[in-house]
Amino acid sequence: MSAKHTPGPWQVNSNFASQVCDCDGTSRGCAPIANMSGTPAERKANARLIAAAPDLLEALREVEKHLQSYVDAIEYGGGAASKSSERLASVRAAIAKATGDAA
Repeated sequence: MSAKHTPGPWQVNSNFASQVCDCDGTSRGCAPIANMSGTPAERKANARLIAAAPDLLEALREVEKHLQSYVDAIEYGGGAASKSSERLASVRAAIAKATGDAA
C-alpha cells in the first residue's frame, strides 16, 4: 500500500512551533504540512501530535501484523480469540481512518 500523504519524517518547526513541516524542523527550506490554531499550548500539542502521525501509523501497522499472528495462533489451537479479534478490528479501523482506505 503506497502512502497518499506527504512522506515523513515530519517535524515541528523549531522557529514557528505551531507549524508542522516535512524538513529538518527549521524554516529554511521547510515545506509546511499544517499550521495550527488555538492557544499557544494547544498549537504546540497539536503540532507534536501531527508530526508524530507517520511514525504512529507505521507502529500501528506493525501492531496489526503481530496481533493478526496472535489471533491466528489462538484460532489454530481451537481457542476463542474474540477480544483480540475486536482489538484487531479497532486497529484496522484506525489505520483505515488515517489512510482513507475502507476498513
